[in-house]
Amino acid sequence: MKKTYKQIYLTPEFSDNTGAGEILSGQAFQYGLCAFEGILCIRSGGALRIFRLNDHIHRLFISAEKLGLKVPLTEEKACSDVKDFIRNQKKGSYYIRPLIFSRGSYRELKVRSKKAGFALMGRRFNSRAYFISMKAPKKLILSTNYANTPPRALLGAKVSGKYLINLLARTEALNLGAGEAVLLNDNGNISEASAANVFILKNNCLITPDCPGAIDGITKRTVIHIAESCGIDCKTGVMTKEDLYTADEVFLTSTAGGIRSAASIDTTRLKRSRKNITKKIRTAYISHLNGSGANIPEGWITEID
Repeated sequence: MKKTYKQIYLTPEFSDNTGAGEILSGQAFQYGLCAFEGILCIRSGGALRIFRLNDHIHRLFISAEKLGLKVPLTEEKACSDVKDFIRNQKKGSYYIRPLIFSRGSYRELKVRSKKAGFALMGRRFNSRAYFISMKAPKKLILSTNYANTPPRALLGAKVSGKYLINLLARTEALNLGAGEAVLLNDNGNISEASAANVFILKNNCLITPDCPGAIDGITKRTVIHIAESCGIDCKTGVMTKEDLYTADEVFLTSTAGGIRSAASIDTTRLKRSRKNITKKIRTAYISHLNGSGANIPEGWITEID
């Protein structure tokens, strides 16, 4: 028999059951059994463009599969749903969050693969303000309380439960007056920031950590493509704390934050190369988001009619 929740207490008052019971008692809410993505849809020059929709949805499905969830639709249908979702919104740019989540009950301490749902959320944002915000360097800290050591089965997955560590690490940074925390892996080397991938410029070469626990960011992949298109050497490899402190440039990449340079780490002020590779990469990235960049691979831009 299906359990119904007649009343759910939502501070400061009681609320009649209108679906809150299913949400609050679900595995997604209580155990973090949920995969998610963040996708940009930019309005520019009268056109509305979703950036790397297919890549985001593909990664979403991979993350859900790593959780043991049977996705209730195809990747093609999910992409179509995102496009329909955007068509129904008001004018402006949007940050879209698709989710695949468990519909199982908290009473079941196992994953029922067929009990999965798909949902879309979105919020309108000012893309011009977003582009301008990328120019402001961030203060970083090396987190001393949290490390990026996900279980092997979840390596590379973008799932809610894993982000508890990221959230706490970023809160640690904010409490110390910084904007972002850098997490180490279990070998004591750089893994990623709490909400971004990390790049450094050293000896005219861009380097990003080759760390299995770090998210294989879509923006990170975009930066690597832009760098290679511009003739900038780029590689993945082990990144030590010393590499971070002595780099010619340090910047972070993420969908929500874009490309942001780092001003300092803990009490150490970072160098700023005269070449300003970060600025070149950021300018090209913004052009890509607007659909006007050079050498944009086929399939990266989805125009909404």
